[in-house]
Amino acid sequence: MTALNIASSDSHLVEEKARGKHHLCFCSKQRHTGPGIYSDFEDSAREGFRIQGHGMGMWTEGGLQFVLGVDYLDRKNLPLLPIAGVVYEWDDSTRLELVFPKPRISRMITRQFEVDRWLYLSADYSGYSWAVERDTGLADVATLNEACILVGTELWDERGRCSEFEIGFHVNRDLEFASGLGSFRPKDTFSLRFGSRF
Repeated sequence: MTALNIASSDSHLVEEKARGKHHLCFCSKQRHTGPGIYSDFEDSAREGFRIQGHGMGMWTEGGLQFVLGVDYLDRKNLPLLPIAGVVYEWDDSTRLELVFPKPRISRMITRQFEVDRWLYLSADYSGYSWAVERDTGLADVATLNEACILVGTELWDERGRCSEFEIGFHVNRDLEFASGLGSFRPKDTFSLRFGSRF
């Protein structure tokens, strides 16, 4: 699979009047586009080209950040997925991201040597589609749908670098073929993920 990602975002402050009182509303928006080839690179490759992306707006009033947008998945069974919810920072150590389709609760457990350690619990409804060539030579599209429960830890340093470790539990899985031949429900499974970003 190959992909090219194009992203942009901007933000601004808006001064509003409400019942004779002034208050500031912080607004921002984000756009992301990622064309790619999701294929086994056999004769079916032409069916694997997709342009995925998302666009969403966020605005903050008081202690709440509201999120509204859409994920464009470019999949035949699920072309679009709404993004909606609210983000609330309970305190400096607790963050609630009650946003569909990826809610998340994060809690900072230690802060030492300018490194913050966070624990989080998250969920995700996800899926993937690939263009494949079957054993019979038939060009087909395989789509996996599943729900995930994720538990992880993150280490953030003063430079903004993040190292993470995550355990995922993948349930309610369904593998479908566009041809309708051989679709089945895989067993539940788990995953381990390590990563670093900055």
